Amino acid sequence: SGGLAIQGEMAGDWRLSASSGTIRTNLPASQGFELDASTGSGSINLDFPVTVSGTIGRRTLKGSAQGGGPLLHIRTSSGGITIRRAT
Repeated sequence: SGGLAIQGEMAGDWRLSASSGTIRTNLPASQGFELDASTGSGSINLDFPVTVSGTIGRRTLKGSAQGGGPLLHIRTSSGGITIRRAT
């Protein structure tokens, strides 16, 4: 229970989860990754362009950002997901 704030460069897969709270990540502007994000009650906001694979929804998003790379797997039951470019 509670939110997460994570920043850094992804050298491997990241699996982030919170049962109740917002998940915020800051990644380098050049970071490529595969995204698998889902929230039970919240929205998904990101600064990276994503090529969507499958269905896009208000609470679920899967796809490749900037050519792909490590997996960014994010889950929260109650809260939003924010993926920002670090400045």
